[in-house]
Amino acid sequence: MVVAAGITFEQARAAQANGFEVHMTYVATDDVETSVKRIVGRSRHGGHSASADKIRETYAASLKHFPRAIREFDEVTAYDNTAFAQDPVPVLKAKSGRITYLAKEPPTWLERSLRGTDYETRKLT
Repeated sequence: MVVAAGITFEQARAAQANGFEVHMTYVATDDVETSVKRIVGRSRHGGHSASADKIRETYAASLKHFPRAIREFDEVTAYDNTAFAQDPVPVLKAKSGRITYLAKEPPTWLERSLRGTDYETRKLT
């Protein structure tokens, strides 16, 4: 599920209205160009593909809508996938709109996404 479009939230509401809990796993990188390079690389090996412009558009919309996902989904777990060839790092867990930060230093993409919202990150000590 991609949170770049409103249909995602419509589908989530419909599922919740029918008694389902909606859980999201969200994965992002600090730089959209990292995502572009990885997707281009995967497509060369037979994986899915998208234009660089579409990837950039989806990345920006996804970060914009992430706070809404925290509010509207029953549970959200976010991972930072900036580091190459390493497992994604869990950075945030939200349940019923309440956030627990899992990373001592939130990644830049998370800070950008939540800036100016009720969920704005804070440096943890």
